[in-house]
Amino acid sequence: NYPLPSGSISVKNDFGSPFRLVYSGVVHPVRGIWDMLELVKQLNQRGIGVSLDLVGEVRPSNLEQELVEFIEKQGLSGKICIHGKVDFSDVENFLVVAGIGLALLKPIPNYRESLPTKIFEYMQHGLPVVTNDFPLYKKYVEEPNTGICVNINDMEQVVEKVIQLLKSPEKLRKMSENGIRVTQNHYNWKSQEIKLIEFYSKL
Repeated sequence: NYPLPSGSISVKNDFGSPFRLVYSGVVHPVRGIWDMLELVKQLNQRGIGVSLDLVGEVRPSNLEQELVEFIEKQGLSGKICIHGKVDFSDVENFLVVAGIGLALLKPIPNYRESLPTKIFEYMQHGLPVVTNDFPLYKKYVEEPNTGICVNINDMEQVVEKVIQLLKSPEKLRKMSENGIRVTQNHYNWKSQEIKLIEFYSKL
């Protein structure tokens, strides 16, 4: 699940308002789309200016109309943008201008036991991560201090933790720095390739 090595990425220093969130991947209820929309709604209601770019195919196809209706009803037009499926090479264009990467998945066994590649892609681009508080995720996000882990079944707690994070630019900068460092040194396919070569050389 590790990403390919990327080019030179700078630590993010501009975490001003409005704050830009991003989600890359298939847009689907089980991947937390409604939780992400609720998060953006509540943050803006509390005077925390944020926007959200949704970058990925919407499934099922009729879901997009439901999302558009929700966005319009909640007065979030201009705050949430559904970009749909884009070329893999274009995803980076959204990551480099964002401030935080979201990965708020539903707590099903498959997600609890495996890390989505997007978490490492966010780190690789210097994005602090907001993701689930699954034990496996905590190991890769909280321990190296590359983001925060939240319980999506408690939206009030999620909102509070995100507000605290957005009000701490120095903490965000440090998470950005840590994410770049750990993906460059540990969490990418190049590092795994070296380990495999070393392993097979000993056989």
